[in-house]
Amino acid sequence: MATGVDQSNFLFRGEGQGASASQVISKRLIDIADSDSKDMAVNASSLKTFRYTVPAGHTARLHSLSMVVHDASCLPTGWGAAALTNGIFIKAWNSDDEVLVDITDGESIKDMASMSLLSSGPHNFVDLASTATDTFSFCMDIVKVIGEPIVLDSGDYFGATIQDNLSGLIYFQMMVHGVYHVKS
Repeated sequence: MATGVDQSNFLFRGEGQGASASQVISKRLIDIADSDSKDMAVNASSLKTFRYTVPAGHTARLHSLSMVVHDASCLPTGWGAAALTNGIFIKAWNSDDEVLVDITDGESIKDMASMSLLSSGPHNFVDLASTATDTFSFCMDIVKVIGEPIVLDSGDYFGATIQDNLSGLIYFQMMVHGVYHVKS
């Protein structure tokens, strides 16, 4: 976890305290090298990290990650029409690009069934035969998976790294959720 972060003023889910709308984080992971693109259905011949970066003057407490994939063949044994040879890694880094938390513990996620193993909440495979488009949706409760929220300081970031051709997917995006605290 990020060091030197005062956690005393954070709002926690389920503690009877509600975060104001301005404190809630629900941000799509973006590719900062590609005009902040949210489209993760890309051809990544080299490592590409889609991320949420904590803004200056803030500290973030991340509690969940959601993901949606639409494709013609969302099956547990694959990643839609795309092949994940190298896989997806989900991590949090500090502003110096040092890994703070490795959700996938050094193992890459190469199929939807493996991604489902990280799920502690709902995940769904929806076969829409009439439209020839399947949907896989996933929600990971970070607190249940690693035992606590991920606390990040200004400039730290959370993201998913890929190095595969996912351009054949119809739709692929991830969103991180949590609350933030403005530093005093």
